Formats: sequence, C-alpha cells, structure tokens
Amino acid sequence: MYVPLGEYAQSRRRYDDFAAVEAHPRVMTENTRPEAGTQNEIRASDAERERVVALLQHAGAEGRLTLDEVDERVATAFAATYRSQLPPLTRDLPHDPPADSPAPKRPAGFTAPNGIVVSRGIAIHAIIATVLSVMLIGRWAAGPTMFFWPAFPMLWLWGSLAIRIVLRRSGVWRDARWGNR
Repeated sequence: MYVPLGEYAQSRRRYDDFAAVEAHPRVMTENTRPEAGTQNEIRASDAERERVVALLQHAGAEGRLTLDEVDERVATAFAATYRSQLPPLTRDLPHDPPADSPAPKRPAGFTAPNGIVVSRGIAIHAIIATVLSVMLIGRWAAGPTMFFWPAFPMLWLWGSLAIRIVLRRSGVWRDARWGNR
C-alpha cells in the first residue's frame, strides 16, 4: 500500500509527540496531589456518603442535631474524599436508627363475623352479585310476567361466586396478574 510521504511524516510526528509526552512523569496539580497522610487510605464511595447523610438527616429529624449542624455535617459528608473522614461526622450519634414499629399487618381482605377472612376480590364479587340480583328481582316484580326469569342470570352470578370461592380455597385461584383475590 502506498502512503504519500507527507501523510507518513505527519502521522510519525504525532506518534513521536505522543511518545514524548508519555515518557515524562505526570504533572500533578494541586487538586490531584494526595493529601499528606492519605497515601494508603481508601476513597469513599457515593453510597457510603449517602448512608452517612441519611443517618445525619434522621438524627436531625429526631431533634438530635440542629438544622445548622445537619447542613454543616451533610456538606462535609458530601465533600469527604476518604472513608476516614466520614466516621467523625456521626461519632456522637446512635448508629442504629430505631426502626419504626410497623403497623400490625391486616389480612388482605375482610373478616366475616364468624372470623373467616374473605379476600377483597371475593367480597367485591359478592357485592356485585347482590346488587344485580336486587335489580333483577325489582325488574321482575315491576313487570307483567309471572315466570321468575331472574333465576337464570342469578344462577350465573351466584354460581360463578361459589366456583371462585371453591377454587380459591383449593389453591387453584392464584393468578399473578390479579394477585390473590
């Protein structure tokens, strides 16, 4: 492959310039030079800083620190470069924030008078079946026919509820899309 001499000379010059720069020791600026006594320290990560900040904010919310102290310590935490700079910020605070006692967990449904827990989906299904049954019976009572025609739609409404309850109790009714309703 033929490379014109001018292009070769330019690329060679760029390579020589690059090699010359790499041969020189790196110039350290004031910002990149390690502080005295920090030669073997480990740098703090963002997650470590954020943990300390969360602890400081929690202490401020509890009234252990004033607003000015929280602001000052949070600024110092975010400015910390090394791990050893973080513990002094929380040395006078309890390290395990008290976990708020969770509210007693209620069952995911309604409790019937006899103590049986009915899931929310089954309760809604029963309410809909009841309302529709009342509407069907009202329509039948207002109409001229003597034949009790609402029995057939009510059979479907209450039959589907009964099947749902049986399937739920047997463990078959576990659809991840709808939850355990």
